[in-house]
Amino acid sequence: MSNTARKNMKQLCRLLALCLVAYLTSGTLADYLRMQPVPLVHIILFLFTILSSKTIIARRSDVSKRVFICFLVFSLLFSISLILGYHIVTSDNLYFGTAAENYISSYGLRDVIAFLLVLLNVLSLALGVFLALTSFLQSKAGHQKLHTNTAGKHAIAKNGDMSSPRFSFAPIKLKSIILLALFIFIAYTPYFLVYCPGLSFGDSFHSIEQALGREAWNNHHPVVYSFFIKCCIAVSNFCGLGLSGGRALYTVFQMAFMAICFAYMIRWISIRCDLHQLWTVVLTLVFACTPYIASYSIAMWKDPAFSISIMMLSLLMTDLIGSKGKAVTRRTWLCAFIAFSMVATFLRSNGVFVIAIIGVITLLLFVKYRKQNLDSQNSRSYLKVSLSSLTAVLLYVVITGPLYSAIGILPAPKVEGYGLFLNQMARVVVEDGSMSETDKAYMNDILPLDRYDELYTPCCIDQLKWSEGFNNEALEDDFLEHWGSMFIQNPRAYFEEWELETFGFWTVNQPTINKYSTNIASGVPGSYRNILGIDQLQDVFPLNTWSIPTGWILWLVLYLIAFLISIRKTLWVVTLMPTLGLVATLIIASPICYWPRYAAATQFLIPFYLAILLLALRDKNNVIEINN
Repeated sequence: MSNTARKNMKQLCRLLALCLVAYLTSGTLADYLRMQPVPLVHIILFLFTILSSKTIIARRSDVSKRVFICFLVFSLLFSISLILGYHIVTSDNLYFGTAAENYISSYGLRDVIAFLLVLLNVLSLALGVFLALTSFLQSKAGHQKLHTNTAGKHAIAKNGDMSSPRFSFAPIKLKSIILLALFIFIAYTPYFLVYCPGLSFGDSFHSIEQALGREAWNNHHPVVYSFFIKCCIAVSNFCGLGLSGGRALYTVFQMAFMAICFAYMIRWISIRCDLHQLWTVVLTLVFACTPYIASYSIAMWKDPAFSISIMMLSLLMTDLIGSKGKAVTRRTWLCAFIAFSMVATFLRSNGVFVIAIIGVITLLLFVKYRKQNLDSQNSRSYLKVSLSSLTAVLLYVVITGPLYSAIGILPAPKVEGYGLFLNQMARVVVEDGSMSETDKAYMNDILPLDRYDELYTPCCIDQLKWSEGFNNEALEDDFLEHWGSMFIQNPRAYFEEWELETFGFWTVNQPTINKYSTNIASGVPGSYRNILGIDQLQDVFPLNTWSIPTGWILWLVLYLIAFLISIRKTLWVVTLMPTLGLVATLIIASPICYWPRYAAATQFLIPFYLAILLLALRDKNNVIEINN
């Protein structure tokens, strides 16, 4: 056999081996993704795996140690989540479902093998996408070229300078915001007319009762939020429109608030990224005409305003990073940052943790800049942001603590913060796990032991915490001590309960979550009136529609973080801190396995995440380091 024939034979054998590995790994990934139809998903993944593998082989010199480690970590975490998610068995009854309906199936040797195959496939796809994108940037319109910088590192640049316009921190004209906001507001108006005076839920009515003086003020339903409802009702009563008018006024305010903030983000993305005006039109239509988003505008929940505040904080943090700290010199920026920080902090209990994370991260950046004697303006800016964030946290602690107590406002019940932890302890009781006599007596004090079997629901704490005879006062005494004691004896039960009560926010392979479309219905909205009198309009402007699952968005964000670190743009990860803080609080202690309204900010921010990638690629003289 000639050398040429032997060479061709080797190439053929390599190709066959590659196809075989791609077929096995992509097939396993398709199986564990549980997306239907599985055969079609397998074919698509197989083709992408072949393309990714060829890209990696052709550009293996660009896969530096840094790049490999970043995407290996991402792939490990994602693969683990797939294996865990595959064994979470649920019915459609997540809220009331018992331990017999919602549980963790057993693991086996098959899962170990599957993990290795899935990891190989995910890593291949992750690296392939990274290399394909950087390759596209290198060849874009002939303006970019690969060169070697003074450190001997490969980079992408345009004529040695910025490959596209620098981060534009130009002011956003108020007129353009008003015009876009008006269009979005008008697009939401049919929902208001069909579901007038807006959607009210159980939480809404508690706030309304507080506003009317029929229920004691209680920070379980944030006092600031309830007080705003009280103001709306007062204005309505003054105008002779009564309670329904107050609810309608609240809805109009919320519609306007969301429309203005969405309009601002649309213009922000267009200007900061220097996009064609067509993108402004596209984004406006998305936020104005998507039923899922429109239904939030008429929902009397604290979540829409909270989610909008997280969205706006993300934009403001990006201005801080992109402008190299100059954003803080604008009084309007700092005022907006403080205002939205206060909204996030006082509207949801997890908001204070998000703001605290921002405060700590910016403080660390300040320390880093001072130690390295870098740009003093930049370091001072980080200090101002940190102090503003931590001050908001301090105000929250003081106001909701001593001040509320002094004026007779009841604090939120302990169970609202201990929900997941309490359900972990309840699982131990139901499974007859190991408990000391004192732990058993403590659990019996909270609720008679024989009632846990009846009330324990793995995917939600509500049935337990709202049951008749539940002793909330017992949670005031040594709860964490007993929680820790039972954890040491029952780590598996605790971990499984954590999975079952949070999986909707971090899995991508749960069919129940991937088809979830009852965001509004899950809140059981009260009565409303179609003042247009055409019943068919409820089909045209539906309340319950599908939305992109939070778990998918989380892994998109984590991939983006791996990408940013790979190209040495780690500082831009700070722009994602509001998102990471929000999702982290849900993954650590969500009261229910999934409810999109808790993480709506991540859905609103999808265009922003794509913008961050573009902005980061343009930063720092637009040099993108892809090889050590």
